[in-house]
Amino acid sequence: MIRSEIRTEFSQRAPDSPVTTTQMDLWAQRGANNIARILELFPTSGSISLTSGTAEYSLSTYLTLFLKLDLVGGVHYYDGSDYTPLKIVTMSWLDLYVPGWRNDDTGTPKAVYKRGDMLGTYPTSSSDKTNGLLVYYFAMPTQMTTDTSDSFNGRGDLVDLQEGIVLYMAWKAKQAMGEYQQAEIAKNEFRGFISEASSWVNKDEENLNEPFRPYHLGTPSSLGDIDSWGI
Repeated sequence: MIRSEIRTEFSQRAPDSPVTTTQMDLWAQRGANNIARILELFPTSGSISLTSGTAEYSLSTYLTLFLKLDLVGGVHYYDGSDYTPLKIVTMSWLDLYVPGWRNDDTGTPKAVYKRGDMLGTYPTSSSDKTNGLLVYYFAMPTQMTTDTSDSFNGRGDLVDLQEGIVLYMAWKAKQAMGEYQQAEIAKNEFRGFISEASSWVNKDEENLNEPFRPYHLGTPSSLGDIDSWGI
């Protein structure tokens, strides 16, 4: 399904909606972003260069199509030769356990916190560091700019998620028309679809360790020897 088909399907499901093409495109993009955020579809990483004395950095400025932090991958400090994982904390945690942290001297970052779009370091770096932070995060889908834009980055395994975009658009259309009872029904349909999708998205054989199941019969000493693996 390409974007023009999303428009067509939406128009068929909500034929009474006086929506413009521009509004349809906006809802479609927001729907794709919501789905990507909830299901954590596009894991990636990027670097932020540290500037001496600068405590916070805009995630959307430094990281391409930033959507949300990947807490499993985390954030790492790079000193030019080695990477060190940083603790991810909150400002309230720092207030509680590191009183006066806002006025502390600069130094080597040991932790990071997120405040809206900003990623802060503690302590603030005392020196410039090119690519000083390696940040793992989830990205937005590639922005849809034409009728034929792909809504999920060419991922054929995600094509069924475009049903969710249409459901999201129907929800917003009913809201815009003041049909709030129907909007609530459409919202629940969207949420139900996402709940169901979460049971299969990214649950492929790699995540389930299927490729390695035959090799579990080996002993710990033989697992690293490929000649000893089963087939």
